[in-house]
Amino acid sequence: LEATRDSRGAPVVDLRSWRHASWRATVLLDWKQLAAAPPAVQADKDLLLGALMVSQGKVLAYAAASLKADRSLVLESVKFSEQALEWAAPELRSDRGFVMEAVAIRPPALCGATDDLREDRSLLLEAAELGRGTALAGAGPGVKRDRKFLLEVIALDPHATKHVPREMLHDRSFALEAVAKSGRALQYLMPAFQADREIVAAAIGENVAAALF
Repeated sequence: LEATRDSRGAPVVDLRSWRHASWRATVLLDWKQLAAAPPAVQADKDLLLGALMVSQGKVLAYAAASLKADRSLVLESVKFSEQALEWAAPELRSDRGFVMEAVAIRPPALCGATDDLREDRSLLLEAAELGRGTALAGAGPGVKRDRKFLLEVIALDPHATKHVPREMLHDRSFALEAVAKSGRALQYLMPAFQADREIVAAAIGENVAAALF
């Protein structure tokens, strides 16, 4: 640190700045130390941004409340962790527009939204239309039990198939309906179904590219 000088030209060290700089260095070496850092350090946005990559977004969990409500910082955190929304401020986790922004960046980030948004079928259909059907990974249990709705999502984005509950993926009738909605869903089915003549024929009938799977 460059010290300031008093009226006689003697160096004067600002201890608060020195401590802050020491904490910054500590956190950049071990991001988990932010949990024990002073409030001013936990509210240092530049420090948080610098620690996002090494912590894979988890450093947000120890940020000051003001930063957990910072839209740009939370969205940056989502790039590194699908759990980031779990650590965000309640007002962001319940903001449908903001959650859609997060899902556009990393679809499974939906898991950190409020329960009502995780069960929001219109949100999931909107995400699937944008090619973000894998947001289904973060959907609520009610949605994942809704067979008809799951097929709607698969029709819009076949990649959502990999996040369908196992019991449905092992259900031959569901598999047949899924490939009839989107032939590309075949790639996410169990090997026995990928070798099932009727299922494969239905998949290729819907999309000839399904022959690749």
